[in-house]
Amino acid sequence: APPPATPDETPPEEPEAPDAEADDGSSSSGPELDPEMVEQPVALLRQCVQFRRADDQVSNDQVAVLRSAAAVIGSKSDLEAAAIGLREDFEEKGLDLRRAEAVRKLLVSLGGLAINARVRCIAGGSEVDKGSEPY
Repeated sequence: APPPATPDETPPEEPEAPDAEADDGSSSSGPELDPEMVEQPVALLRQCVQFRRADDQVSNDQVAVLRSAAAVIGSKSDLEAAAIGLREDFEEKGLDLRRAEAVRKLLVSLGGLAINARVRCIAGGSEVDKGSEPY
């Protein structure tokens, strides 16, 4: 990184790319990377599956909600997904994770076994768990 500018100097508008020949690997922080080079596109596919109270089974009317998600995840081998289960304050703890796992199970049945390793299940808790006051 260039030294800080003194009051009589103005800093350069953009840092210069490191010269490949000048980099001998002795720098502990490594070369500065252009932010455009390290950005990773993130696809956001947001699907909401409704569950009956105190239940972790995906009902037949919710299967269509996940059919398109399974097709997208199944067609992109480098795509990973997260199934985030939620529960109401009055519902038992652990139901949120069981709901996430039920969604993953359905995604696998709709899109193939390869999806299983690429869908993480996350227990999202309830509003009270997140610090919100109950209604």
